Amino acid sequence: MTKKNFFKYLIIFFTFLIFIIFSVNFTFGFLQNKIVSIINSGKFENYIMHRLDHYLEKAGQGELSQQEIDKYSIILDKIYKKYKPVIENLKKNN
Repeated sequence: MTKKNFFKYLIIFFTFLIFIIFSVNFTFGFLQNKIVSIINSGKFENYIMHRLDHYLEKAGQGELSQQEIDKYSIILDKIYKKYKPVIENLKKNN
């Protein structure tokens, strides 16, 4: 392999490498912009609201087992303790 061929292959390799890096960077940037635009759209917000409504409707159906009652009691107790000053402040101001 001559020196001339070596430099030729080296230049082709680095050109190809730069092209690959540029293509990957462009693709990820494009996908990121699409994801951000979808998240910021009103349609996505409506979708999330409908899913939340569906979940709340589903959660409101049926009876709770003792295990579920214990689990949700612990969670709600933690939330109540964390936001107790806020709740008391609201009661005081109203």
